[in-house]
Amino acid sequence: MHNPLKQMIANDTPVWGTMLQEMTSPGAPQLLNNAGFDWFVIDCEHSWPGLERCAWLIRVARAIGFPIFFRISRTVGQMLSRLLDIGATGLIVPYIENAEQAQEVVNWAKYQPTGQRGRASGVGLEDYERWPLPEALDRHDAYTMVVVQIESKTGVDNCSEIFAVEGIDACFVGPADLSLSLGVPGQREHPDVTAAIHTVFAAAQASSVAPGIHMKDVDQLRYWVAQGGLFMAYSSDISMITQASTQVLAQLRASDADTCQ
Repeated sequence: MHNPLKQMIANDTPVWGTMLQEMTSPGAPQLLNNAGFDWFVIDCEHSWPGLERCAWLIRVARAIGFPIFFRISRTVGQMLSRLLDIGATGLIVPYIENAEQAQEVVNWAKYQPTGQRGRASGVGLEDYERWPLPEALDRHDAYTMVVVQIESKTGVDNCSEIFAVEGIDACFVGPADLSLSLGVPGQREHPDVTAAIHTVFAAAQASSVAPGIHMKDVDQLRYWVAQGGLFMAYSSDISMITQASTQVLAQLRASDADTCQ
């Protein structure tokens, strides 16, 4: 069991992912892998997939060696561990605002002494084999990634303390909610939002936590990579399908209009 993302990040190579909210058929991981993404995340915060659907997606992703994450609230507690036991690569946990909340996530995701996760043997994470102790716990922790999402002014103010929690692998800035928290709704390029993201990136780098962000704007993503971004996400299934369809249909209808003249 190997997590290629950790090695890429250790080599300062950005890893590129995207988010699935609606397209959660078993073929979706293969499509994204074929497209060249390094990882993907299923949005269980704002979308509908339940545990059974998540389990199907995990099995497909593991079969093709494609890292799969789940964005899911820390308030669901043991569900965090269940997704990891089934075989998820990692968790992206939204709206982390202090070190105590970050430690709560680590407790569910990592084994002692770093966390307090309970041991499940011979399950999906071990591909239904029984790995011996204590080596199994070290292998699990080395594979699993914990990503905390910073998307509020309070989270930005406390980000150094958050990133000091042992077991945090990466951070994920949510520009939309961050703009709401800073009083400039939807203005992702507002100077206050940009300054806050710089603060998060600098704190993450100081703690050897991989900085990351989720955006739909290619130029903005390039900018944040230049600032040291490593755990990077472009767009989502909904946005990519809508954008591509809108552009193609506009071209086709323009061709129809030219033909009719």
